[in-house]
Amino acid sequence: MSQPDPDAAGIQAARAGYLIQIGNAVVLTGYVYHFILTMDVEIAVVWPSNWTFGRFLYFFNRYGNLLYFTMVTVYANTFYFSVPLEVCVRLRIVNLVLMAITRHSIELSITLCTYALLGATRRWLIIAVTLYLGFTVPGTVTSIMFESSRQG
Repeated sequence: MSQPDPDAAGIQAARAGYLIQIGNAVVLTGYVYHFILTMDVEIAVVWPSNWTFGRFLYFFNRYGNLLYFTMVTVYANTFYFSVPLEVCVRLRIVNLVLMAITRHSIELSITLCTYALLGATRRWLIIAVTLYLGFTVPGTVTSIMFESSRQG
């Protein structure tokens, strides 16, 4: 019987990491392409409008996700450069905050659109807020507990 190659697991992990790098680069490239293609519409429609909660959410979704995808792509390519530990820890905190903000802004946008489509009555507002908080708060608390347990 032949012995299993001790380097096989390392080679397999390197291949998986490489595929993740490629996937992140593809997602970022597609997002930047979409971003560029829709910039003229954004300038014509969104920029001249008054500041509302919906416009605020729109900008958080659009620009927060661009920054988040960029950071994820940088993280995925850390094989190519060295970062001091304290910088890495700070970048991780920024990444977690960006992820939370963009995730919640997307969820709030969907909730706001659903509320508007249902007639924007007080009854639907109470239902939307209750459902949003009922699903969001437990998930956020669980995420915070998990991340704090990983920190040590």
